[in-house]
Amino acid sequence: MLNRKRSAAGFIILLLLLALSSAARGASDDLVKAANKEASLLLYGGATLQHMTLLIANFNRAHPGIKVNYLRKSGSSLFELIVRELRAKVYNADAYVPITIDQAIYLAERKLLTRHASPERAAMPEQSKDRDGYWTTLYQAGHVFAYNTRQVNPKDAPRSYDDLLQPRWKGKVMMDEEEDLWYASVLEILGKDKGQSFMRGLAQQQPVFQGSKTLMMQLLCAGEVALVFPVNFNQANDAKKRGCPSDWVVIEPQTQRPPFVIAMAQNAPHPAAAKLFIDFLLSKEPQRFMQENIFRQSPRLDVEPSGDLAKLKGVRVWKSDWNAIFKERAAYTDAFKKVFKLS
Repeated sequence: MLNRKRSAAGFIILLLLLALSSAARGASDDLVKAANKEASLLLYGGATLQHMTLLIANFNRAHPGIKVNYLRKSGSSLFELIVRELRAKVYNADAYVPITIDQAIYLAERKLLTRHASPERAAMPEQSKDRDGYWTTLYQAGHVFAYNTRQVNPKDAPRSYDDLLQPRWKGKVMMDEEEDLWYASVLEILGKDKGQSFMRGLAQQQPVFQGSKTLMMQLLCAGEVALVFPVNFNQANDAKKRGCPSDWVVIEPQTQRPPFVIAMAQNAPHPAAAKLFIDFLLSKEPQRFMQENIFRQSPRLDVEPSGDLAKLKGVRVWKSDWNAIFKERAAYTDAFKKVFKLS
């Protein structure tokens, strides 16, 4: 009798699970149907046109009935456009793909985004998304230390922060003058006192500063400097593949740029298409496609580094507290400029 009751209970649970599964599939079908009816989508973002063209083409292979347009602006000009339109109550954009995490935090705190808790967020670590469903990390970019192989023997490449203070590097390194956030991350890793002491020692190495990582890599390839940092993995990897006499190392735990996130715009004219696009880009296979074609790291827990990014497999990554860092960014910026005597 007891076994019969257990069997009946198990059968009922199975039916409920099937019903829920069917309902979930139905909701997905409804979303696809609504998105195809809208048939259009306008994205605002800071990614290169080349990269977004690849991601959009991948989306259109699955959803050919939706025409995706992309408006690209770089740096602060994108954010200024978004804020200007929102203040004027002009709602052209459907989604922001991508914007930086500090921009997303600013908009979310002021309720200037639309909540969309994509089901794909379940595969993301907590620090890669906000609690309320306003934004989710689309991709990450890790830092490396690139060196000229004609000037530096691989065995002498730095493997720790203390290595950067060795006499051999004095006057031979170049740094990014806008990397106050790298400064903040290193202070998190080393602790405030030890981190500040390291930065003072690094300043004594007389680094040269540039405001462009692209230019930094060009100068490294030309032999103008022996070591540049922090640069993005994809930049150092691409330079080596093009024949630049260079290689790169990671100092663990690896620091990263602030995440690039995806978010649904306020009062999106095509909300179903926006949700469908966001869900697609955050899903497992498109995330792997992104890694292998634009060389950006996926935040998903179930996507291991692939393609060229497999070279970073096993590297420990530092998870910066970006909310805390951005709240104190002015102080970090001032300290960074002061220690390195940047105007």
